[in-house]
Amino acid sequence: MISCWCVSANIAPTQSDTGVQEGQSRVCFPDHILLPVHSTQYKGSSANLVSGSTGYIYCVILDSIHFEIVTFLEKMSNSVILVGGNLVSDTDFRKKLAGRDAGVELQMVVEDLLARWEPESSPANDNESVLVEKADIITTNQPQPERYLPRDQLKITLKIFLTDCHVDALFAAVKAALSKLATNRVDMLFVATPVEAIAHIGIGSGAVGPEQAEAQDQLLKLWKGVEQLIQEGKVGGAGLCDLHPPVFIHIYEEATIKPISIQVNLKSCCVVPEELSSFAKDNKVTLLTHSDPGELLPGDCLRNMLYPKLSREAGHFSAAWIARYQVHLKDRGVLLQKRYLIELSK
Repeated sequence: MISCWCVSANIAPTQSDTGVQEGQSRVCFPDHILLPVHSTQYKGSSANLVSGSTGYIYCVILDSIHFEIVTFLEKMSNSVILVGGNLVSDTDFRKKLAGRDAGVELQMVVEDLLARWEPESSPANDNESVLVEKADIITTNQPQPERYLPRDQLKITLKIFLTDCHVDALFAAVKAALSKLATNRVDMLFVATPVEAIAHIGIGSGAVGPEQAEAQDQLLKLWKGVEQLIQEGKVGGAGLCDLHPPVFIHIYEEATIKPISIQVNLKSCCVVPEELSSFAKDNKVTLLTHSDPGELLPGDCLRNMLYPKLSREAGHFSAAWIARYQVHLKDRGVLLQKRYLIELSK
């Protein structure tokens, strides 16, 4: 049904007019709901609006065509948690990923998960997250040692990718990873430089000024959250990634619990800066390289993947956090698990 309230006027208003006289009162409406009528019936979805003569009708309409969409958006959760499968045991999917960089790898994982998601069949309240999870597919005859080996024989490394420096997002990502791992701690945590801070404190930025100082302060607050996780026993040790050398040195000196490692993407700087290399050596900080792009899941890429499911609503979602963990067998360094978890929020 169309629900409407309308008032007709015999004299067409001017372009600047935003209301009509009704007795002694004036009823005002926005311009975009001004409907011209020429002595005919206006046929809506399930009701007719009739004018007395040539003129205009002002109306407030809730069109039944959009009713189901509005209802769906009201019910839909503001958060969607995507949990990918184990990329080690699913050999068929792993073959598709051969030679791909981390960005393309994650995109393929997200596309695979979204293909399984039916938004209209999984409404939730605003405070609840919708879970979209791929069941583990074991396409190898090899045993799954992580299922029966003691925890101390496994090494778990977790890397978190954030959009900004919000500590709550860090905590949520770690909590989700620990829950999926069914454990109470990870051995090593890496925190990638948040996307919004890369231009100011990233390894290739070289920026100096108030914006860098502000981003540096925000990152230090984020590191305090990492320290809390270590103190709570949820993380064994932690490191940072791709920071401008003076920024990393500042964080290190200000930290109560020091970073024990720093990751550098050689694509962004070709060679490790001498200042960072010397500092890491003098302070026994492990210097590692990696190949993850600065922004693992760009916003336009995500919108393109979400559009077939959410239409225009796709533009309201972004990746609040991305977690990737790897489980190795300590003695032999064999990779047993690799998995992505992503929270999409609006």
